[in-house]
Amino acid sequence: MTIPTSSPDDQGVPDALLAALIKRLTTTTFGRPAESRWLGQVDSTNLIARAVARAGAPEGTLIVAEEQLAGRGRLGRRWQAPY
Repeated sequence: MTIPTSSPDDQGVPDALLAALIKRLTTTTFGRPAESRWLGQVDSTNLIARAVARAGAPEGTLIVAEEQLAGRGRLGRRWQAPY
């Protein structure tokens, strides 16, 4: 699997949104101080997270996607976002 890199638009909006999201996190691990990636359209954020973990990403790496097309929720239910 090719691991996508962050894909900010020309105005840097995803970077600003990602920074705001991380600031609001109440966790002690996710996104702190680990790597964070903002992606456009992906099949599944879990598949990306698994791939970056296997590639040596630090614990707490945060994967955010604007749209995912083949995610899976609890009990194997299909998950697509946004609706």
